[in-house]
Amino acid sequence: MTATAIPAPSMATASPPGWAASRTDVPRGHRVYDYLLGGKDHLTPDRVLGEQLLGAAPWLATAARINRAHGVRAVQEMSGWGIGQFVDLGCGLPSPAHLRLPALLDGVAVAGVGEDARVVHVDADPVVMATARALLRTPHGTSAFLHADLTTAAALIAGLATVTIERDPRRPVLDLSRPVGVLLHDVLPYLSDAHAAALMERLRAWLPSGSVLSVTHATGDFAPRTSQILARRMAEAGLPYFPRSRAAIRALTGWEPVTPGLVPTARWSQQDGIRALPEAVSGAYAVFAAQPGRSHPGRSEDA
Repeated sequence: MTATAIPAPSMATASPPGWAASRTDVPRGHRVYDYLLGGKDHLTPDRVLGEQLLGAAPWLATAARINRAHGVRAVQEMSGWGIGQFVDLGCGLPSPAHLRLPALLDGVAVAGVGEDARVVHVDADPVVMATARALLRTPHGTSAFLHADLTTAAALIAGLATVTIERDPRRPVLDLSRPVGVLLHDVLPYLSDAHAAALMERLRAWLPSGSVLSVTHATGDFAPRTSQILARRMAEAGLPYFPRSRAAIRALTGWEPVTPGLVPTARWSQQDGIRALPEAVSGAYAVFAAQPGRSHPGRSEDA
């Protein structure tokens, strides 16, 4: 595919909330990701950037699929620990793996984790929110959809604390007397160091006892030169992207890693073929960070 110039979003004037995220003349992160996953909810600017990224890193589509499937794996793991309510930060456009979550959450409810399974899907893009609202409702559990910007951590936490169940607007979705599982999958690389640190600090301070953070994060540790090229091309397209080292990711999560620790994302898979892939194919680390004092199967010594 011939490379085409991609216009970057103009930030010269103030825009209504969600305006930049909804533009169709420039690539957006959730649509580029959908293209890498083989989806259909992308536009020409997204495909152009996606091809440029794949030209630099042919393994990127596999990495995206591993990362998205990890969401299902994370919910399965945490539900096995008795966690029945989840926050999906930066949920993005639903993919086939993502669409398994409502049924899985209903299974959590059937298994008796609390009175029902609860999930709040969060994204800054109104188109993503509309799509998630249509496709990710849980028929037997409870769900909610919060339009929020992760760079405004205080407002995000306020929204999470007050968002109510769609079928019963008098009831908050999250019961803060019980643990919460938070999914931050390929979210933090889109935030600057300051915004990422502020978000994680606020989450750790707000989450109730026994909560768990599930993080996946792009890294340059496995292919430093390629990672630099990817980040530069994203930035040129108006999508600042910050792969981080293992040490930097560990510092962001803050809480204690759970076995198998902070490892390439494929290592968390239950499929032998995926676990055996070279580290570079993951292009990212994954970790469960548990609030200190919570008892989990297999504490990690690999901090």
